[in-house]
Amino acid sequence: MTHATIYKSGDADFNEAMATFVGRTAAQRFFVARYGADSDELKAAMDRYDDEAVIDDFVVRLFTDAKAYYEAAAARGDDRETIIAGRDAVFDASVASFASDYEPKLKKPDDWTRLRSLKINNAIILGGVRYQAGLSDFADVLAAAGDDFPIALQVFSDAAKAADSRSYLRQWAMEH
Repeated sequence: MTHATIYKSGDADFNEAMATFVGRTAAQRFFVARYGADSDELKAAMDRYDDEAVIDDFVVRLFTDAKAYYEAAAARGDDRETIIAGRDAVFDASVASFASDYEPKLKKPDDWTRLRSLKINNAIILGGVRYQAGLSDFADVLAAAGDDFPIALQVFSDAAKAADSRSYLRQWAMEH
């Protein structure tokens, strides 16, 4: 539904991250309105969103590590076979880091055990980072807007019209 209201042609990363942020934020507000600020339903939802934030951090780190590896391999002039072997080692290390660095931060780790055995590939990384990276840009706008969701949505809409939407969001948040 967010895409029907705010959409930037040719910028899937902006569109999907914005939709993720708006969906999570609107859902949290729904739970408060529907069940109350002290409800078990809200607590369960907030625990889930807290865990999703941990997973977001993992996905961004995975992307960052993979990108750094590919850039270094290109700079070295590695051949395809060497790149694939090294990439697999990077992916395996990332999955291991999930268990040691991220899983302990989860409130409900049993909900995320499938990530321990996830077969990582470029498509999974790119898909994940598209939806999960840079959510803080949107959160910063909402905070700068005094937690006024309609104002934040207007800023997101204005950002969608800017050449560099993320810079627009950051600048707006700093100025307000």
